[in-house]
Amino acid sequence: MATTSIQVDDKALAAAADSLGMALVPKSDVEDLRRLRNAEQRREIARQLRDAKRALETDELAEYTQLTRDDIARGDLFA
Repeated sequence: MATTSIQVDDKALAAAADSLGMALVPKSDVEDLRRLRNAEQRREIARQLRDAKRALETDELAEYTQLTRDDIARGDLFA
């Protein structure tokens, strides 16, 4: 199978990308953006885990508080 190589100068490529509403980004910038996105995703996951832990602790406290109120209402202060 034969392969054809097409050479396009940077200005022509930039003009074509511009006409399509696209931007050309250097590969190093793409890699930097990918690293940033990965770091942001890790931070978001960590935030969600912290929020979930906080919500669980809040739910457990609310459940304990309700049990304690029920005990007090029944007169079981030392339940």
